[in-house]
Amino acid sequence: AYGGIADGMVNSQVLWVGGGGNLLLRTTGTGLPTVVTNYTAPPVNGGAVLDVVMDPEDWRIAYILDSNGNVFRAVSDNAGTNVAFTDVTGNLGDVASSLRVLEVVRIDSNLVLLIGGRLGVYRALNPSPDSVWTELGANLANAPVNDIRYDATDDLLLAGTFGRGAWTVENASFFLLQNPVM
Repeated sequence: AYGGIADGMVNSQVLWVGGGGNLLLRTTGTGLPTVVTNYTAPPVNGGAVLDVVMDPEDWRIAYILDSNGNVFRAVSDNAGTNVAFTDVTGNLGDVASSLRVLEVVRIDSNLVLLIGGRLGVYRALNPSPDSVWTELGANLANAPVNDIRYDATDDLLLAGTFGRGAWTVENASFFLLQNPVM
């Protein structure tokens, strides 16, 4: 994930990167990002990074999907020297498997975290340690989702699947905030 906004200021130099089993972060400059050492250490014990997305309103907040099926909320200081982690995996392992990709959507004061897996798209509203993940929609294909993108300008959600094409949801913000299908 690269380039973000915080406190109304654009930071085109920020990078959150997964590589070599580590999480790396660069907050300024043009050099290489540095390893976030506490990501792989207890109590986090994060696995290889599969995907990283930033909060669209604050680059200091990122969500990380690891190879163990865990999702973490990372909060950095401005310098990137202190990063705190919260496990927001919740019940995800009970409802989804073979996780691949994350997307984060801000709708007014709500944050919706989306994850693509073996059988579709799942969501958590305002993720926390007790996150409740539910399948998004009843009409999306039960197919491996390899990419998810949200276009705030058009309020359009796009899910790219393996073998079943790409699916779009118009007026996505309405559906993302609806009571989940249980």
